[in-house]
Amino acid sequence: PVSAIPAAGERRRIGLFLGCVASAFDRDTHAAARQLLAALGYTVSEPPGQGCCGALPRHAGHVSVAQPLAAATRRAFVEAAVDTVLVSASGCYGDMRDIALVNSGIAVREIGEFLAADPQLATLKFRPLSLTAALHRPCSLKSTVGAAAAVRALLPLIPQLNIAELPEQPGCCGAGGSHFLRYPAIADPLRDERLDQVQAQQADLLLTSNIGCRIHLGNGLRARGQAITVIHPITLLARQLTGRADSLSTSLSPDVIAH
Repeated sequence: PVSAIPAAGERRRIGLFLGCVASAFDRDTHAAARQLLAALGYTVSEPPGQGCCGALPRHAGHVSVAQPLAAATRRAFVEAAVDTVLVSASGCYGDMRDIALVNSGIAVREIGEFLAADPQLATLKFRPLSLTAALHRPCSLKSTVGAAAAVRALLPLIPQLNIAELPEQPGCCGAGGSHFLRYPAIADPLRDERLDQVQAQQADLLLTSNIGCRIHLGNGLRARGQAITVIHPITLLARQLTGRADSLSTSLSPDVIAH
């Protein structure tokens, strides 16, 4: 059934794209999106029938598989009568905008960019967090207009948070959609370079805006025996959000991260 979060005010309904891999492994990100959007007064619509945007099969050359997947997702959001669909997995953004919802009259926005542009964001308050968060910017996020800058604008809303941006090189963490599953001999060394950077930053958290990067980097951290939490930046924002006590998650603490 359609999942709708009651809005705090009288603002429009927003479609939330759940994706395929993300629907299984990025549920905390979707919960964070619902929480932040509800706090800003939106109603969140998650229509039945949405699924894959088609990016994974299309990038692997399976266009005949990708097309019906994208078409089904298109129908779901068109029938839901939303004017905007938000994407939290940056690797899905391009296919949602340029293929699944192209010429549909529905705007596709990256979740962080959408939140950062909302003038009511200034009304939200966030708990302080005295930790260091390493910020990874996925390749796909860099190609999304305004999204990389939006992340840098959102995270300072959390008082006392130390944000350590990872260096530009290497340009990729190695995930590359399903690349890390098909070509680990290439993908794993790229990941190791990124994780060496995280270690050098002495980070308590690793933030990334793409589910493929989250899985790949998280696998590498576990292989190293490093207890560093890997989450989407908006998940951290939602966990530190204050003001609507009946719907808030527990704030992160060093003890939570270490265990």
